[in-house]
Amino acid sequence: MQRIIRMSVDISITVLFLLSLCYPRTGNRVHEILGVGLFALFVWHNLLNRSWYKTLFRGEWPLKRIDWAAVNLLLLADMVGLGISGVMLSRDVFAFLGLSGSWSAKQYHTFFAYWGLILVAIHVGLHLKQLFGPLGLKLSTKARRLMHGAAACVILAGIYEFISFRLFERLAFQAFFLSVPEQMTLPGLFMRLAVILSAIALLTHYAVNIYLKEKKC
Repeated sequence: MQRIIRMSVDISITVLFLLSLCYPRTGNRVHEILGVGLFALFVWHNLLNRSWYKTLFRGEWPLKRIDWAAVNLLLLADMVGLGISGVMLSRDVFAFLGLSGSWSAKQYHTFFAYWGLILVAIHVGLHLKQLFGPLGLKLSTKARRLMHGAAACVILAGIYEFISFRLFERLAFQAFFLSVPEQMTLPGLFMRLAVILSAIALLTHYAVNIYLKEKKC
């Protein structure tokens, strides 16, 4: 039961994060409501995994553990920054606070949002083996090859979308608005962002597998 709850929370966080990035199609009010829901789920996620924090300063620190901890802590810092800048910019949910929301707050909010996409994707990639590892053992060689082929297609599509959205500029603090064609619908935008997240998650998954195999050799 606990595993189902954890997976449900994790999936909900991923979906809400992608929907929150669809600001050009959701509008401000829906965006803020999604943001509040996302942050609440993120707090819940951390409470469900609070044992990780308790063991943070125990045991040895091999490279794998260092990498995982770095991703988790960076994601935590990013979400805190995203939440604070979001409250500062709020024109609906937290309008009663009377915060004006400066241009720099908008810049940082966008910066945190797109780095959050990268970190969430890496976080998902680090846990893919836990989610789908048992399934892979039951698949035939042909089925595995088909899955790897499908994964390669997703990675290529994700790289294309990453370049198309010019995410490098947003990650480098050089661009702050997502340019979306007028004909692109909310589902279309969501799917394109989901492909980017999936591609990064898969690349992370394969990189971890390669590292672990080389370590065993």
